[in-house]
Amino acid sequence: MEKEVDFLKLAQGLLALKVNSIGNQDIKMIPETIITGKPPLGFTIKEWKYTPHLIRAIYHDLWQVVSSNEPVHICENLNCKLPFKKIKRQKYCSNACKQEAFRIRKDPEKYGFTKEQVQ
Repeated sequence: MEKEVDFLKLAQGLLALKVNSIGNQDIKMIPETIITGKPPLGFTIKEWKYTPHLIRAIYHDLWQVVSSNEPVHICENLNCKLPFKKIKRQKYCSNACKQEAFRIRKDPEKYGFTKEQVQ
């Protein structure tokens, strides 16, 4: 049991290190001044983040969600299992996954699952 806990902590630390290192590479911040006229400064600064690599943008977004201590949920579709940010009682990351999960529940053998896996 103790080895499992140590392995879990190691895996969590490694994941955090990897997501942070990949997610923050080559992210360019472009500041933009927005005139508001409101005191005390009369303006605000908004940062636009840019990277030419889609995977780095995805890792950066994931890092922002995880580091801000927001819960991340796993899609309940047996073919998906991707992380997503839950809204209300949402179980699936998208409507397409929801439909696919329905089809799998309806005929699990067709998609390579057993009835026990689906339940």
